[in-house]
Amino acid sequence: MSRDTNYPISQVNFLANGIVVGSAPTPPYVLTIEAITPGTVTLQAQALDIWGALGTSAPVVLTVTGQGPSTPPTSGLALWLKADKGVTTNSDGTVAEWADQSGLGNNAVQTDSTIAPTLVSDPKTGKLAVEFNGTSSYLAITSAPSVVIQGDISTFCAFNITDVAAAQTLWSKSSNAVAYPWIYGVAAGGAMSFTRGNTDGRNPVNSTSSVQPGSPVVAGVSLAGSLASHYLDAQPVGSGVFGYGALDEGMPLVIGALDDFTGLFAGTLSELLIYNRALSGSDLDLANAYLAARSGITVIEVVQPSVAVSLAITRLSGSTVQISWPTSASGWVLQSETSLGSGNWTPVATNPPNNTVVVGTTNATRYFRLQSQ
Repeated sequence: MSRDTNYPISQVNFLANGIVVGSAPTPPYVLTIEAITPGTVTLQAQALDIWGALGTSAPVVLTVTGQGPSTPPTSGLALWLKADKGVTTNSDGTVAEWADQSGLGNNAVQTDSTIAPTLVSDPKTGKLAVEFNGTSSYLAITSAPSVVIQGDISTFCAFNITDVAAAQTLWSKSSNAVAYPWIYGVAAGGAMSFTRGNTDGRNPVNSTSSVQPGSPVVAGVSLAGSLASHYLDAQPVGSGVFGYGALDEGMPLVIGALDDFTGLFAGTLSELLIYNRALSGSDLDLANAYLAARSGITVIEVVQPSVAVSLAITRLSGSTVQISWPTSASGWVLQSETSLGSGNWTPVATNPPNNTVVVGTTNATRYFRLQSQ
């Protein structure tokens, strides 16, 4: 990436698989990242000058080895479809049934083999996936209490879309092609779209980043109250507030289409998770990491720089000294040791605001250190 010295850089964004994972506003424009799951990742730097012009570096592709989580969070799991388990096919390879692995029996079926999706090996990931043709194929799940979710909800999936010229549906509970109460899919142009609806209306919340045709992706959305938050490859990509509540009219849950069999999905779907709660914290991280690892996508996290904190030692008298450190440096514990080789560091009680201690001096050597909690 070249730099035009006539127009100073105001910020450098760092991208993983086309999604911004962090930024650096000042030289030397460094960002420390950590790979959480195995797979491949494409890294790029994107410089922004003071006039708003962008310059993007050539991509660097890395392969990360190791293993990811073996299972997703299971609490509140209402539907779990995975292409390498529970798929029953017809003689021509089309899918007759995709069995729910959540234990609730919400199996997706298609009795007409002429409009059934096909079990394939995705050429990009080498993993089994269910391929939808975008013209007629879909699966349906009979409405049941466990998939009538009208409050908080989360859904995450691993898929590879063929194109983004038109809006496509990953799954829906809809009536007359409108959300009653949910439609999750890809908007025209590639943004992820999640819609909640009831008899008063419905409105979508779209992601700020887009999926790329022909590239496997892990996408998801978590809804807490009225706030929906989108994720792509484990990175937050926008949020929005719904203006209407949720009302389920008892329609089937359709995989790959709306209830009137429009908005059909074209591509492969390797796994789908639906929860009857909002995922956050470690559960959110686990769901993303699990799907990414199974799809060969490396999840990138930004490593926050460590903060150097120094001890100050002040002699108070001939027999006492005060040991302290800045009150702004929270989250540290003072420890002491009489021999550096023993490794027997022990906590030292400190004084409010817990950043000072007065100790007596002796003829013996004594060491002190700060340990991050």
